[in-house]
Amino acid sequence: MQKIGIVTICDYLNYGNRLQNYASHEVLTSLGFEVETIVNTPLKEKQGGVAFTLQRIRNALRLSPAELFRRALHKADAKMSQKSLLESKAKKEQAFRAFSAKHLKETDYVAHEGRMPENKADAYDFFVVGSDQVWNPAYRKGSSFDFLQFAPPGKRIAWAPSFGVSEIPEPMQHVTANGCRRWMPCRQGNRQARKS
Repeated sequence: MQKIGIVTICDYLNYGNRLQNYASHEVLTSLGFEVETIVNTPLKEKQGGVAFTLQRIRNALRLSPAELFRRALHKADAKMSQKSLLESKAKKEQAFRAFSAKHLKETDYVAHEGRMPENKADAYDFFVVGSDQVWNPAYRKGSSFDFLQFAPPGKRIAWAPSFGVSEIPEPMQHVTANGCRRWMPCRQGNRQARKS
């Protein structure tokens, strides 16, 4: 039996990505494939560093003591509200993880940008990317992992991946075009994507 690895958004916070992952898994299984979702996470953009911290200090020094106090109170209030939001988010994530554990076969490793654990790619006959906004530049930042660049072109299958936007932002156009060029011919997942 041939084995397929699904590459899609695995954040356990969204009904849409869990349901599309389940639907893809069921359809591919019904076609006779052994199917596994490759748990993955894009690398986070670095926010911070010395320059970022210095700029925040400079901005704070320009404020009056009263304004600094007002902002501190606002931030404390926001943290209190955030606590209940985080508790709700944790319950939601727990429910999605339980759903995924029950209905999907997922990898016991996590892959991410530029890193597929050694020899894992050889365990699959094909890789399917989609069916979700895996190519959305706002979500995944043009991840080479989402364009399946770790796999040879003959093992890559686009399963209705979506950009989810009507226009690719200027800074992401080169990365996106490069990712799309490395595919065997395939149809894109939505009309908006075909127009771009």
